Amino acid sequence: MVGRSITFCEGLVILRSMSQKERWAFSLSLILFVLSIVSFLGQKIWLFELVSHFCLQLAVVAFSIFMKSVFWRIERKSTYILLLLSFALNSGRMVPSFTAMEALRPKSSSLTVLSFNLNRANRERRQVRDYISGVQADFVILAELSTEWSEALQGLYPYEVLLPRYDNFGMAILSKHKILQKKVLREPKGVGAPALVVDVEVNNQSLRLAAVHPTPPIVPQWKRLRDQYFDRLIEFLKQEDMPTIVCGDFNSTPWASVYKSWLERLQYRAAQGSWLSTWPAPYPYIGFSLDHCIVSKDLQFGSYKQGPHKGSDHFPLEVSFSIKSLTEPQ
Repeated sequence: MVGRSITFCEGLVILRSMSQKERWAFSLSLILFVLSIVSFLGQKIWLFELVSHFCLQLAVVAFSIFMKSVFWRIERKSTYILLLLSFALNSGRMVPSFTAMEALRPKSSSLTVLSFNLNRANRERRQVRDYISGVQADFVILAELSTEWSEALQGLYPYEVLLPRYDNFGMAILSKHKILQKKVLREPKGVGAPALVVDVEVNNQSLRLAAVHPTPPIVPQWKRLRDQYFDRLIEFLKQEDMPTIVCGDFNSTPWASVYKSWLERLQYRAAQGSWLSTWPAPYPYIGFSLDHCIVSKDLQFGSYKQGPHKGSDHFPLEVSFSIKSLTEPQ
């Protein structure tokens, strides 16, 4: 105990001996390093999972402080070491996500899907309706569908499943292709956020679409609900092997361990571009990639891009894809 007290006291003396700029740079570098370490424990501890979603931001901040320290001519090596380690740890978490993303093949695309979290409080209904009409996607997957949004968008497509709600978990799937059947996945007690699954017919081929929007993991109970939400969805999707695309607001970044586990359990793939920031709009470069489209092995991505800001706190996603059995030579 005495040795530890002396070490702590010596640390305080060292901090006090630093200039204000050195103290500022060292303190921030230490905080960044600690946050970078605890983010690897996200699967075990709720609070640390929240930190894991900030990998991109932590890497950018670490690099910025490193450059600022060079400009200030900070001489303390420990500051640079901590900043480089923080940058490396966070970049290291993101790189596998980038390399695992499937390459886009624009010439192979034949179907399009528009995925959009409308934001229940968004009042730009005519603007959104015109946008959806203009994109002319084969399928539209919508989150936060309220009664007002349902009325505004009803009749826009020949086939539709609308599940408006009073909270943020209403959903809809609009389709140009015939909907064969639908399934709403809920908690056993029938409460909580639903997942909407429909089967459609495309050129005599069945295709499954799943619309998702789980609770955000901002408190431990909501994290458990989100994990249970995907447990139910994964269990359902694995019951039948068919071409499937899952789109929506996942409330998870692609470099979080939990997101990677969903892909592994389903053996689905993400696309290049799925790191694009979708929240909070209208700030495309400083936010988080929360909205995604992932596909089964039977599908191939053609394009994957961020749509324009249309009044929501989320950007829409515009994705094209193809069913391999319909495009590959027989």
